[in-house]
Amino acid sequence: MNPPRVPQPRIELLPTPEGTGALGEIFEAAILHDMKYAGRGERNRYFIARAAILVLDVQGEAEYSDETGRACPLVPGDCILLDPRLRHYYGPVTGSHWTEMYVCFRGPIFDTLELAGNLMSEPVRHLAPVADWQTRLRNVLPGGPGSDSPDACIGRLIAFLTEAFPPLRQTLPVGDAWITQAKRMLATENVTVAEVSEKLSGVVGMAAETLRKRFRHVVGTSMKAWQMEAKVVAARSLLARGSMTQKEIAAALGFAHPQHFSRCLRKATGSTPGMIARKPPGNSLE
Repeated sequence: MNPPRVPQPRIELLPTPEGTGALGEIFEAAILHDMKYAGRGERNRYFIARAAILVLDVQGEAEYSDETGRACPLVPGDCILLDPRLRHYYGPVTGSHWTEMYVCFRGPIFDTLELAGNLMSEPVRHLAPVADWQTRLRNVLPGGPGSDSPDACIGRLIAFLTEAFPPLRQTLPVGDAWITQAKRMLATENVTVAEVSEKLSGVVGMAAETLRKRFRHVVGTSMKAWQMEAKVVAARSLLARGSMTQKEIAAALGFAHPQHFSRCLRKATGSTPGMIARKPPGNSLE
């Protein structure tokens, strides 16, 4: 009787677009077939990714954990979005084989997705059927439907991530904890203060005007001022990267046009977009 076949590890490199688009670049992609690791005992430390990485578990069982204390098993169809700012670990369970497909990307695409509320509320999502999602992820890269240009590939990646990682629905807790939700909406959604306060008032059970006054009392500033500060923080980060035009940043942050963007920044900070771009990024929001 022939001995059972032992899977042999194999790396299948996938094509990536040449150059960088307006929202960043996809610079590495591959399928790692039948990979086997010794297990967490010999890889007992967390790792920092050099860029954002999208990982799809194609076959085999694995595990994911990060420095926030989040830990979960992975099964085929699970998709991980690795935050380059977060120390993490992922890989097969001890002694097992698995196959993963991954795509590495960097640039303003990460900030754009985060502003849209798609990132990091839960970095692991289950996608089924896995074969269909693997094909869809492969079609993000050159050789799939459509143009192979960097902008086209990034656009397809954004579409994939937006569908695979939709913002999670949340139930607001009691007390003043709704303020966290209000901040998230003001910072990540293209909405007015009136729309946020009206939407939350029905959930919290507080009149919209009372809700705005309560926000100001607890936070120390009005919703409108806090929203502008959030946009200034995001603008400073995007301007510092230098890979997006003012027009692109203005659109991403919900401004009607670049002139409106420039006027609002100058009014809020006393600085033009060019002046802000020369300052180190920071975040004063709490």
